[in-house]
Amino acid sequence: MKRDKGQLRMKHWLCYIALLCLSQSGFACKFLDLGLEESLKRAQVAFIAISESPSNGMSGKGPAIPAMMRPVQVIKGTVTVGALVPVFTANSSCGLGIQKGQQWLILASGQPLTSDQPSGSLLLQDQSTRSVVSGRLGLKLD
Repeated sequence: MKRDKGQLRMKHWLCYIALLCLSQSGFACKFLDLGLEESLKRAQVAFIAISESPSNGMSGKGPAIPAMMRPVQVIKGTVTVGALVPVFTANSSCGLGIQKGQQWLILASGQPLTSDQPSGSLLLQDQSTRSVVSGRLGLKLD
């Protein structure tokens, strides 16, 4: 009888752990990826920029703090190359989680400018992403 209770307890713990693991995917950002070209059409502004300060996007805590971005190329809209541009991002799993020193393709809209994963903004960290952005948008990326 004692062994049966131990096995039952173990099964309960395994079920709880499995449930916890499976529920983590529920916190992921879910959206319909429109593709780079369509996302660019929908954005009010689009630019390549280096982040000068991080956002608190994806933290889920505190007030929205914009990332301060310094554009190096403007693709669309009225953003000045070299000027600091505040970009707000969702404070959830759909946020961008911008860190200082990263290079981004920012696709944003609204006033103040807001961008997130569903808007199509991309971190230009790896060569494959840089190649896709460069090729599809006809840009030269440094």
